[in-house]
Amino acid sequence: MIKVVIYGEAHSYGTGAWCYKEAFLRLGFEVLVYDSASCLDSYLTNFWWRMHRRLGGVIPEWVRRRHVLPFLKLCEESSPNVVFVLKGLYLAEHDIVRIKATGAWVINVNHDDFYSKNRNNWSVTQRSALPVYDHIFTTRQVNVKEVLTFNANVEFFPFAYNPSIHRICCSEYELGAGVDVLFIGTHEDSRAGLMEKLVESLPITLEIHGGGWERLGLNSPLRARVKGPGLWGEDMARAIGAAKISLGFLRKENRDEYTQRSFEIPVCGGVFLAERTPAHQRFFVEGVEADFFDSESAEELIAKVKALLADNVRRESMRVAGRAAVLQQKHTYADRIRRLMEFYNQWKDC
Repeated sequence: MIKVVIYGEAHSYGTGAWCYKEAFLRLGFEVLVYDSASCLDSYLTNFWWRMHRRLGGVIPEWVRRRHVLPFLKLCEESSPNVVFVLKGLYLAEHDIVRIKATGAWVINVNHDDFYSKNRNNWSVTQRSALPVYDHIFTTRQVNVKEVLTFNANVEFFPFAYNPSIHRICCSEYELGAGVDVLFIGTHEDSRAGLMEKLVESLPITLEIHGGGWERLGLNSPLRARVKGPGLWGEDMARAIGAAKISLGFLRKENRDEYTQRSFEIPVCGGVFLAERTPAHQRFFVEGVEADFFDSESAEELIAKVKALLADNVRRESMRVAGRAAVLQQKHTYADRIRRLMEFYNQWKDC
């Protein structure tokens, strides 16, 4: 049996690390987990440390070592075949070298942008370790060429969905019978601006679930439409399936061309209306399996929402076609693990 150590937020339900852990277990792997926030509570939550990071400060070595040493001990004592690092913000080059000395295949799977404008999404420590990983798997195509400078073993590795939680949870009577428009995600000014123009232009029901929306202006028409924090698991799947349209916004600072929601929304039975990007147009036939709008055009967003809400037949056809497209393209976490194992077997046989 292949033994895997996962470094990431694999104890947090619904996260990418949690989904990978579940998929590994379902495929018959032995799995051990080290939480990427272990021994970092005060560093991650204290106001002054947060300001320190925002201003470009590097994690103090004594804080980093307190976090890393138990992970190194776990790897050395458990003798894993694969060490699966998600992002690896606090793992230094010499840590990866030390883990590789156990005989493990050590890889980095990054769900964020290695060169994001968001200072919380990368670290100097993480970047310095890139050359020594056995393989780098990045969810952003733009990162491949950038990382290739440091490590020849790099591959574009798309996001995925988990069929055990990302599925149709609505009855046939509930499907598409809920709010007109749904958005699940964190606050950003650009998203808020587009949705404010949307609700000011059309008499629609709109629900928002996510963090940071307390930053809305006092007079924002979205305030009454924010229903609470982000949704997870079956709650998220049911809300997506019930909504007539689910919006897919992207983060410019992360150079997003698509996100996990790009797969999760269609497989949960949602009608996916998202920002138009080359990636989205590769994954879906525009106007048939999903629909798109220019991220700078509130007018196009409004027009697309109006047209979809007025055409029940087209909307339901898109709901079915979008789900079929994702299922056919094989974007589950298990599919991603099978790809990883192809590289592992090549590495093992060398």
